[in-house]
Amino acid sequence: MLENGQFGGMIHFFDQHAAGKHVDIETEITMVGIPESCEDGWMERNSKCYKFFPKNRTSSWSNAQTQCENMDSDLVTINDEEENSYLLSQFEDERVWIGFSKGSADDDFEWVEGTPLNFTNWGVSQPNEGKDNENCCVLEKTGKWHDYDCDNFEFGYICEKRRKIG
Repeated sequence: MLENGQFGGMIHFFDQHAAGKHVDIETEITMVGIPESCEDGWMERNSKCYKFFPKNRTSSWSNAQTQCENMDSDLVTINDEEENSYLLSQFEDERVWIGFSKGSADDDFEWVEGTPLNFTNWGVSQPNEGKDNENCCVLEKTGKWHDYDCDNFEFGYICEKRRKIG
C-alpha cells in the first residue's frame, strides 16, 4: 500500500525505431519520499521546505550538513535575492550556515546538492579565504555571505528539501 507522498502506476514507453515495429514496453514505477507538503516543524515556501536550527543548536558546517542529511535534506541552497531575503526574515541569529562550500582553498565554491551557481551575495572583501581554511559559507543577518573555517566555528543552520508540487 502506498503512503502519502508516494506514486505507483504503470508507464508505457513506445519505441518507434525497433526494427520498424511499434513496440510497447510496460514498466511499473514507484516514487517514495517526495512530500506533498512539508512535515511538521518545517516551513513551506515555493515548493521547498525549510527547517531552521538557531544558535542554541549550533554546529560546525560538516555536522550541520550531516544533521540535514539525517532528515533527507541538505544545508540550504539560495537561488536568488528573494530567497535570500526570505531566509533573513526567518531567523534571529547573527549568522547561519548555508550549503555553499568548497573542498579546498584551490576549489571554487559550490552548492552542496549540486545546483548550478546563478546567484551570490558576498559581503565586502568576501570570500577572503583567510588562512586558506575558510571553505564554508554563512548567511549573515546583514543578508551578505561570509566565508568561515568549516570546523572551528559553530553557528545555527538551515536545512532545505524539495516538496512535491501539486
